[in-house]
Amino acid sequence: MTHRHDYTALARRMRQLGFTVETTGGGHLRWIAPNGAVTFSGSTPSCCHALGNLRARLRRVIRQGHQRGEMMAINAASI
Repeated sequence: MTHRHDYTALARRMRQLGFTVETTGGGHLRWIAPNGAVTFSGSTPSCCHALGNLRARLRRVIRQGHQRGEMMAINAASI
């Protein structure tokens, strides 16, 4: 089962990698990559797959930045 502290640990890791993590007015999380790409998530897990799905979305954001030639010194596998 995914817990809120798993989201907290992921947010801490992503901040170390240069992401900005903000809470929206509606209580969701806004994940902003160093290249400016944005993705959103709930602030609490909705099911056992929520954290894995979020990690996959964040990896895609990083990969898309690499494909566009943006210099993001992040290895997507480190998430």
